Amino acid sequence: DALKDGLAFAGVERVFMAEPWPRDREGFEARLEAGRGEMVSETQALCELSARILGPYQRIRARLKGSLPLSWIEAAADIRDQLDHLVRPHFVLETPRPWLEQTPRYLAAIEKRLERLDHAPDKDRRMRVDVEPLWADCKARLAAAGDAPSEALVHYRWLIEELRVGLFAQELGTIEKASVKRVEEARKALDKG
Repeated sequence: DALKDGLAFAGVERVFMAEPWPRDREGFEARLEAGRGEMVSETQALCELSARILGPYQRIRARLKGSLPLSWIEAAADIRDQLDHLVRPHFVLETPRPWLEQTPRYLAAIEKRLERLDHAPDKDRRMRVDVEPLWADCKARLAAAGDAPSEALVHYRWLIEELRVGLFAQELGTIEKASVKRVEEARKALDKG
């Protein structure tokens, strides 16, 4: 139900709520009329994107169920936490569009990480040690910001996802350069701003 509601509200938001806002009745009616034609296609595109997200999400969750090898325990906890923040009840509505469109790649990176985990658990651990303190810091900042995180904080949050791709599935590429140093710089900029 949350997904259905999120898809409907996200479609309305993307079609009708764009800035600049209508300033008069005529502007409002023009926006309404123009958006009616876009609403179906926008909602359909969101449904297709959601399917590209939920398929891998369910596969990953299934792989993490049941008895896991001892070498997977810490990585699995990290991945579950990552999944909990990527695919929340209202993720379609709450995730900024540019980042929502990247979510299938983030999930593909998790799948690549799981493929490699059996062969190189120590390598996974070394990379995870770089990400974990940044991620913990980010989650604390997001919790403190509540419903109104700054644009810089939102960027910091998604830069960490890009860092994960760069570390665990480099072949998938990142949409911007994301190294531990760059993420640290983004964190420090939040402290200054």
